Amino acid sequence: MARFDGGIMDSDDADNNSDGGYDGTAPGTAPATAKSPLIDDADTLRYLDGLVRETYQLWDQEWVGFSWRNYTYDHVRRVRTLALSLAAEEGEMVDTRVLDVAAVLHDITKPYDGEALMRDGQRVVDERGYWRNTVLPPARANDITRLYDALGLSGSVHNISGARVAEALLAERGYPQASGNTSARSSCPTSK
Repeated sequence: MARFDGGIMDSDDADNNSDGGYDGTAPGTAPATAKSPLIDDADTLRYLDGLVRETYQLWDQEWVGFSWRNYTYDHVRRVRTLALSLAAEEGEMVDTRVLDVAAVLHDITKPYDGEALMRDGQRVVDERGYWRNTVLPPARANDITRLYDALGLSGSVHNISGARVAEALLAERGYPQASGNTSARSSCPTSK
């Protein structure tokens, strides 16, 4: 087994980067130019990609006719490839660093989303108007699930919980914080 900071991958996955691991260039695009400097992005993206892949493997249940274990990671890869292909068409005005990280992390907490909570035929919303869902707990844990718990995100829809988890992960890797407080990460137990 090869070791990522946040999880374990099969050694075959660590040695073979052909399935979405980041090698410094976007799939189907040229390497980053001087206009988009890398802040150790290749290592960060390999780490995040491995962590995302590992996280989706923590759910055993099938939901709405598909398995979280396979659908979500494949979906992330498709979104990432499409986003970076579109960015390549747009030219140098696109910050591919931000786009690449966003594509990898955009559904990081999606597997937690269970059935929509309904009351009197209407979706239940929280105090800010965000939809509420039941929670599908994972069968196993990793750094992402521990972070999700430490940040108190249970029951929040994945676009909200995922943003908080992504901010915490990126802050931990030295990226500037966009907003919010990720201090819960320091109290979150890890497998390191």
